[in-house]
Amino acid sequence: MNTVMTKILILIFATFSFNIAYTQSTKKEYVEIEVHTGEESGAGTNKLINLRLWADDNLAYNQGMLIYDLTKYVDGNAFERGSVDKFSYLLPHFTKLNKMSVIVNNITIGSGNWYLKKIVVRQANGARHIFECNRWIESSGGKNGKVTLTPRTIDSKMEAESFLMNVEVHTGDKRGAGTNSNVYLSLNTDTGDGSPIKLNNKISGNAFESGDVDKLNVRNGVFKKLHSINIRHDNKGAGAGWYLDQIRIKTPFEGVKTFDCKCWLEGSDNGRTLYPRNN
Repeated sequence: MNTVMTKILILIFATFSFNIAYTQSTKKEYVEIEVHTGEESGAGTNKLINLRLWADDNLAYNQGMLIYDLTKYVDGNAFERGSVDKFSYLLPHFTKLNKMSVIVNNITIGSGNWYLKKIVVRQANGARHIFECNRWIESSGGKNGKVTLTPRTIDSKMEAESFLMNVEVHTGDKRGAGTNSNVYLSLNTDTGDGSPIKLNNKISGNAFESGDVDKLNVRNGVFKKLHSINIRHDNKGAGAGWYLDQIRIKTPFEGVKTFDCKCWLEGSDNGRTLYPRNN
């Protein structure tokens, strides 16, 4: 093969490679983004939140793809304690995200510190990219708060696998122990922290009455070890205060686990992280 022909083939190959890269960088898709604020007291924030995303397989992400001011895409009050805020966003197509920066902007007025539990980016093909945080992001002294997170990716096949578990909620036998509030449960496992599950609509009749044991089923993604649970209510309704005795969960691999509370959940102290009893 002569030198001229070699140069022509190299040019053709380079042009073909560029066209592929350009097509990948310009193709777009809608993703769903979930922002999970923690259950801790004072976990919410009114600050402006920005995200920056990186992906290996698209030139558009080389400098990080900025999503500015997430509150613009959320209906109502965003990033309240225990909330899961969801919105859709159009992004350049990617196969796998490799990191995310979360920036809490200090220029806006409001509560500065924010307890971020996790952010989930869900693609139309069912893949989920889960960025666990589980920490405070502090924004004070004129400085922005920032964390950089790496994801755990679950493909659509793994997403389809889940367990149906039996749950018992034991309300204490005390005067005024019951609640009419909405009650939320989430599981913290070896495969990550789950989203809050509203329990009221899984129970027939009046739920969480004094001395009652409410039995229900909840579905969760596959896991082998249940580390802890989060339980809270939303303080709505008359007599919102609730005396929770314990919660029992029948897990697939560890059998029945008992989570003792034996305390009032009321006012600003309306949630707890509970750990299993040593049987």
